[in-house]
Amino acid sequence: MPQMSALAPDLIQFIGRFHPLLVHLPIGFLVLLASLELLACWQRMHALTVVRGSVLMLTVPTTILSAVCGCLLARGGGYDTCLLEWHRWSGFGVAGACLLVLILHILNWRATYAVALALTLLSLVGVSHFGGSLTHGTNYLTRYLPSLGNHTEGGTPVMRTAVGTGSGDAASVFATLVQPLLVAKCVACHGPLQAKCGLRVDTMAQILRSPKYGPVLVPGNAAASELVTLLDYPLYQEGHMPPAGAPQMTADEIELLRWWVDAGAPDDKTAAESKLPANLQHLLNPHATPLPAPPDRNP
Repeated sequence: MPQMSALAPDLIQFIGRFHPLLVHLPIGFLVLLASLELLACWQRMHALTVVRGSVLMLTVPTTILSAVCGCLLARGGGYDTCLLEWHRWSGFGVAGACLLVLILHILNWRATYAVALALTLLSLVGVSHFGGSLTHGTNYLTRYLPSLGNHTEGGTPVMRTAVGTGSGDAASVFATLVQPLLVAKCVACHGPLQAKCGLRVDTMAQILRSPKYGPVLVPGNAAASELVTLLDYPLYQEGHMPPAGAPQMTADEIELLRWWVDAGAPDDKTAAESKLPANLQHLLNPHATPLPAPPDRNP
């Protein structure tokens, strides 16, 4: 029995992780169904309506199965509670709406069926938005919308330049370089609105507060700090941060974090006091030309 109880959470997460795969099936089926209905309005394509029932018979079970797997996946935690509830119940709402559309089709209530299908598609936009926000951050769709000017993270303006937003040697290296970098590249998923895996990196106090699986920062030891090591994972390997599809850190930015952690992760020392390496000095002024790499002394 102890082995079974230990196995259960892993099995739940294993099944739950099929949600991202399954959720695309009902989306595709609903879009296909709507496309067929539009094409069927053309008299020469009216015969397409004969596959309406078959598509619906595929849509309903995959929608329900996707919703169930999503609930199992959510049990792993690490998601914004409010956003998760919106996604959960809107997902079940879409599943119920798909079932209603199937019933209306069987009853041959054509007008009501058409209205229900249109409303289901509109609801699908909402539930997809909530799901995307859970995975990629609340501003994933609007982050790079040009009309917004500076990007925002949870309502807080974020500079387009990840580093170099402080006042040079007068400000702490954390406030000048490290914090703006973390805000630009990490806070969308690990901030006040969403703390995936229980981790927040928007302040030094939050970084030092260990999430449920252990500390991500070991001052003085970058090799033992997941805040740094996960950046070196191959892009599509599980655990790589930031995840594929999100803005990635440059080689200099990764080197900056590695140096900062190895230097003891100071949050009160200036760049001069911390002896920022010469090859990273250009980060204090993003418009400066980086120093060339030193010549190889071992030909």
